[in-house]
Amino acid sequence: MNSFGKIEPLPKVTKRQAECLRYIAGFLMQHNYYPTQREIANAMGIHSNTAYAFTEPLRKKGYLEISKQIGRRNLILTDQAYRLLK
Repeated sequence: MNSFGKIEPLPKVTKRQAECLRYIAGFLMQHNYYPTQREIANAMGIHSNTAYAFTEPLRKKGYLEISKQIGRRNLILTDQAYRLLK
């Protein structure tokens, strides 16, 4: 929401980025903690180094945040991600 109270449109995501967000949300619901980059890569059938290619654009679009305090499980879904996943 901007300062005038209008809801701004969500940034577009690719089909694979949406799949990545759904996986992260589902993993969180099932385990009560976030997946690692390696777990995301395994679930998506990609190399573990390639998971960054999905998570970094999602971070830049505002769907993920990275916490330096959590360690390896440092990806956090934002409110914007939850709005998209509804």
